[in-house]
Amino acid sequence: MDVYVARQPIFDQHKNIYAYELLFRDGTANFAPGIDGDVATNTVLANSILNIGMDVIAGGKKSFINFTRNLLIDKVPLLLSKENIVVEILEDVKAEEEVIAACREMAQKGFIIALDDFEYNEELEPLISLADIIKFDFRLSSPEEIKAYIQQLEGKNLRLLAEKVETMEEFKLALDMGFELFQGYFFCKPEIMQGKEIPSSQITQLQIMAEINKPDFDFNELDVMISRDVGISYKLLRYINSPFFAKPSKISAIKQALVYMGGSELRRFMSLMTITELAEGKPHELISLSCIRGKFCELLGKESKYQLKAAELFT
Repeated sequence: MDVYVARQPIFDQHKNIYAYELLFRDGTANFAPGIDGDVATNTVLANSILNIGMDVIAGGKKSFINFTRNLLIDKVPLLLSKENIVVEILEDVKAEEEVIAACREMAQKGFIIALDDFEYNEELEPLISLADIIKFDFRLSSPEEIKAYIQQLEGKNLRLLAEKVETMEEFKLALDMGFELFQGYFFCKPEIMQGKEIPSSQITQLQIMAEINKPDFDFNELDVMISRDVGISYKLLRYINSPFFAKPSKISAIKQALVYMGGSELRRFMSLMTITELAEGKPHELISLSCIRGKFCELLGKESKYQLKAAELFT
């Protein structure tokens, strides 16, 4: 099956590519269809990381990825690499307690956070204090409004990104206003990246999850289980050879990949694959239910008389 992701470059003042924003597409038509935000981001993650490959899409640059309130609270960004992504918080996300707590954890772990389509509101101050980049939409706000918003941000050590810049005049205006990063049709339209998805068995995924959460799981057993599923094998090798890992040479054998990754990284890979693939085309409640059940098991582990690792129980 063909899969798609669009990328739009983000430039610095010298018109060098700083990063790409990754956008949902469901075909070769270069426009965003109306779709649930959770499904859109999960599809972007699955296609860019596990199917097409971040190395192909971003070429070593950082990737801005949109995250909804639900995905932030579920801490999906923490499944990813802080070296390769920018957590872009959508404009409709409110600065509520759960969101702030999740974003604080991401900031403490070194993730870059960007606020999308920014319009100053005092209630956003907790998120502003955690952000590194503020994006202003030049089609949404007038230059006068943007200047007023920027004044509210003085002294906060933030980088300003001008979005939907469509003319040379707007680029020059943004430069004069202190913007460092730029995105829009004046520079480049989104480019469609296409790849192939090799289907994998959801039953096999769950069997692998059960195996890797055993205290002393068997690498040989995992090798057999994964090697039988072409889809999981492909995604695992795509993942291990992605920019997420600094390796001296390419890994082409499943057993070698498993040993190199170890238990913790294997759990992260399987969690990412399962949560994105099971959620594609399905409501957010599926992800929420998974996380609630995981948290319930984690809390049970803490109360148990047995010596169980809470983090492993969550996954």
